[in-house]
Amino acid sequence: MRPALQAPYLPLPPDYPGTPRPDRISGLALLRGVFLSTGRVRSASNGALMAAGAGFILLFSLSALLAFAVVYALGRLLPTVPLVAIYTYAEPLSYPDPYLGWRIGVHAIRFLAFLTLLRLSPISGYHGAEHKVVNAIEQTGTVDEEVVRRMPPQHLRCGTNLLAGIAPLLLAFSPDIQMPAWMLAGLLVVGFTLRRQIGWVVQTVFTTKEPSAEQLRAGIASGRLLLERWRTTPVGADSLAERLWRRGLPQVLIGLAVGTALTHYGDAALLWLLQRGL
Repeated sequence: MRPALQAPYLPLPPDYPGTPRPDRISGLALLRGVFLSTGRVRSASNGALMAAGAGFILLFSLSALLAFAVVYALGRLLPTVPLVAIYTYAEPLSYPDPYLGWRIGVHAIRFLAFLTLLRLSPISGYHGAEHKVVNAIEQTGTVDEEVVRRMPPQHLRCGTNLLAGIAPLLLAFSPDIQMPAWMLAGLLVVGFTLRRQIGWVVQTVFTTKEPSAEQLRAGIASGRLLLERWRTTPVGADSLAERLWRRGLPQVLIGLAVGTALTHYGDAALLWLLQRGL
């Protein structure tokens, strides 16, 4: 039975030739392409994965600047609320916190700024292409363009669902948030229970979109390369480390670390300006 959240596919011909396919495919939208992996084979280079990790950090840094601009403008409109001090963690904490709602709102602005820039970037189109290709392979075992186009740009196993589930946890353990225990428990329960529903909405509105023709071609090329390698590579007793490496997580983490280092001085410069009364 198809999961309730699965978007409906356009019907395929009854005699459409399904073929053997990998059990589970993971993927990632790259800066200029699509990465796919079965754990045994993959379709992109280490360099492309590292660049993707660094790119996400740079995008996050840009979103921080956008969020600060929004908070700064709101602070000028609401001079009685220390929004800039809240944003920079300079406002002293107290319990009960009279600014708890504002602190949560500032975090929401940060989150929405990142999602908005992600939506406007090419990454969301490649993300949609990735999902279309994965859906096509898992449903039919092929990456025919006609089939791929029928597929939705969302996927039930997307990491966005995990992000939606842990977002309340990240908020609860933020150093500037001191919320009552009942509120913390409620956020955690809601976040975990509705993670797929919330994640599906976030995918639809922010993290994916219908890919352009170029983005779709990139996704299809990645899918064809993955299937070719999967069908021609002998099955071996791969170690857990080898499978993790082929899934691409270590390379992305390396890219995240490099991106963090590159943006460190930019963040330091922003704080220097803020401390001088920008």
